[in-house]
Amino acid sequence: MIAATLLLAHLTTAPDLTKAWEYAAKFNSQAMIVMVDGKVVFEQYANGGGKDRLQALASGSKSFCGVVAAAAATDGTLSFDEKIAGTLTDWSKDSKKSQITVRHLLNLSSGLPVGARGREGGTRQGWVESAASTPVFAPGEQFAYGPHSFNIFGHFLETKLKTEKWEEYLSRRVLAPLGVKVEYRGKTADGNPQLAGGAWMTGRDWITFGEFLRNEGKWKGEQLIRAEFLKALYQPSKANPSYGLTFWLSDASEIEMMRAKAEPRTDGFRVAAGAGKQRLYIVPSQNMVAVRLGHIGEAVHAWDDRALLELLTT
Repeated sequence: MIAATLLLAHLTTAPDLTKAWEYAAKFNSQAMIVMVDGKVVFEQYANGGGKDRLQALASGSKSFCGVVAAAAATDGTLSFDEKIAGTLTDWSKDSKKSQITVRHLLNLSSGLPVGARGREGGTRQGWVESAASTPVFAPGEQFAYGPHSFNIFGHFLETKLKTEKWEEYLSRRVLAPLGVKVEYRGKTADGNPQLAGGAWMTGRDWITFGEFLRNEGKWKGEQLIRAEFLKALYQPSKANPSYGLTFWLSDASEIEMMRAKAEPRTDGFRVAAGAGKQRLYIVPSQNMVAVRLGHIGEAVHAWDDRALLELLTT
């Protein structure tokens, strides 16, 4: 029997949101949660999902890197356009690596090898090993999707922080003030968090994180992260206009976006997306945040983000 919970705070939205769930249910969805104006208006679970269940975010994990970078920029620890070689000094010996910036790492145009793909959360090359890779093209020229850049960013940041680990910084500066947690079950070969796809979180915690982003870094009256640095995450990159810094900016198909063939939406829309159609949608024009979670092992090829978003927002 499918276990399900339905919470509707605004009954006038029930028909559209119910239709949205009916669409999601066709793809064995385990959770769908919708917030409007900071209030949960719909929450439903099925197929083993549950409000207290940690679930893999897959590549949705990547967006924590962008938000951590914005927090570190707020703290004066880094700037988006600083060169990695200033901290990882061995990089200064290579003509291409010496020009790679934080921005290049986070918008996936560093020119470095992308790293092995596969099921998100699996063991990957270690952070230091990834940082030792040799560029295959000049930074800023091409979009190349993979885990290396994010794990290298983790190594870079921890080198700067000196005494604070990635998970400690992420919790202290971002998650703990929101009352949410993330667990990195996916690890790299050296035991570090697999930042490109290793995070697990409850749907409720992920949507709370999304609401914080919708509010441009403000939480309970306090500006935890400067809005200007978060807004920088949602600027299209030259190498791929549908990708910013760790966030997708389009609701086009994944193939179009991966091939840099899609244009960003113009209403501030952004999404953290992962394998199995894990989704954190942020739709400022509707004051809405929505989460969809499912089995990451399922390809779900027929899933259409635009179809679900239309049902959520009309």
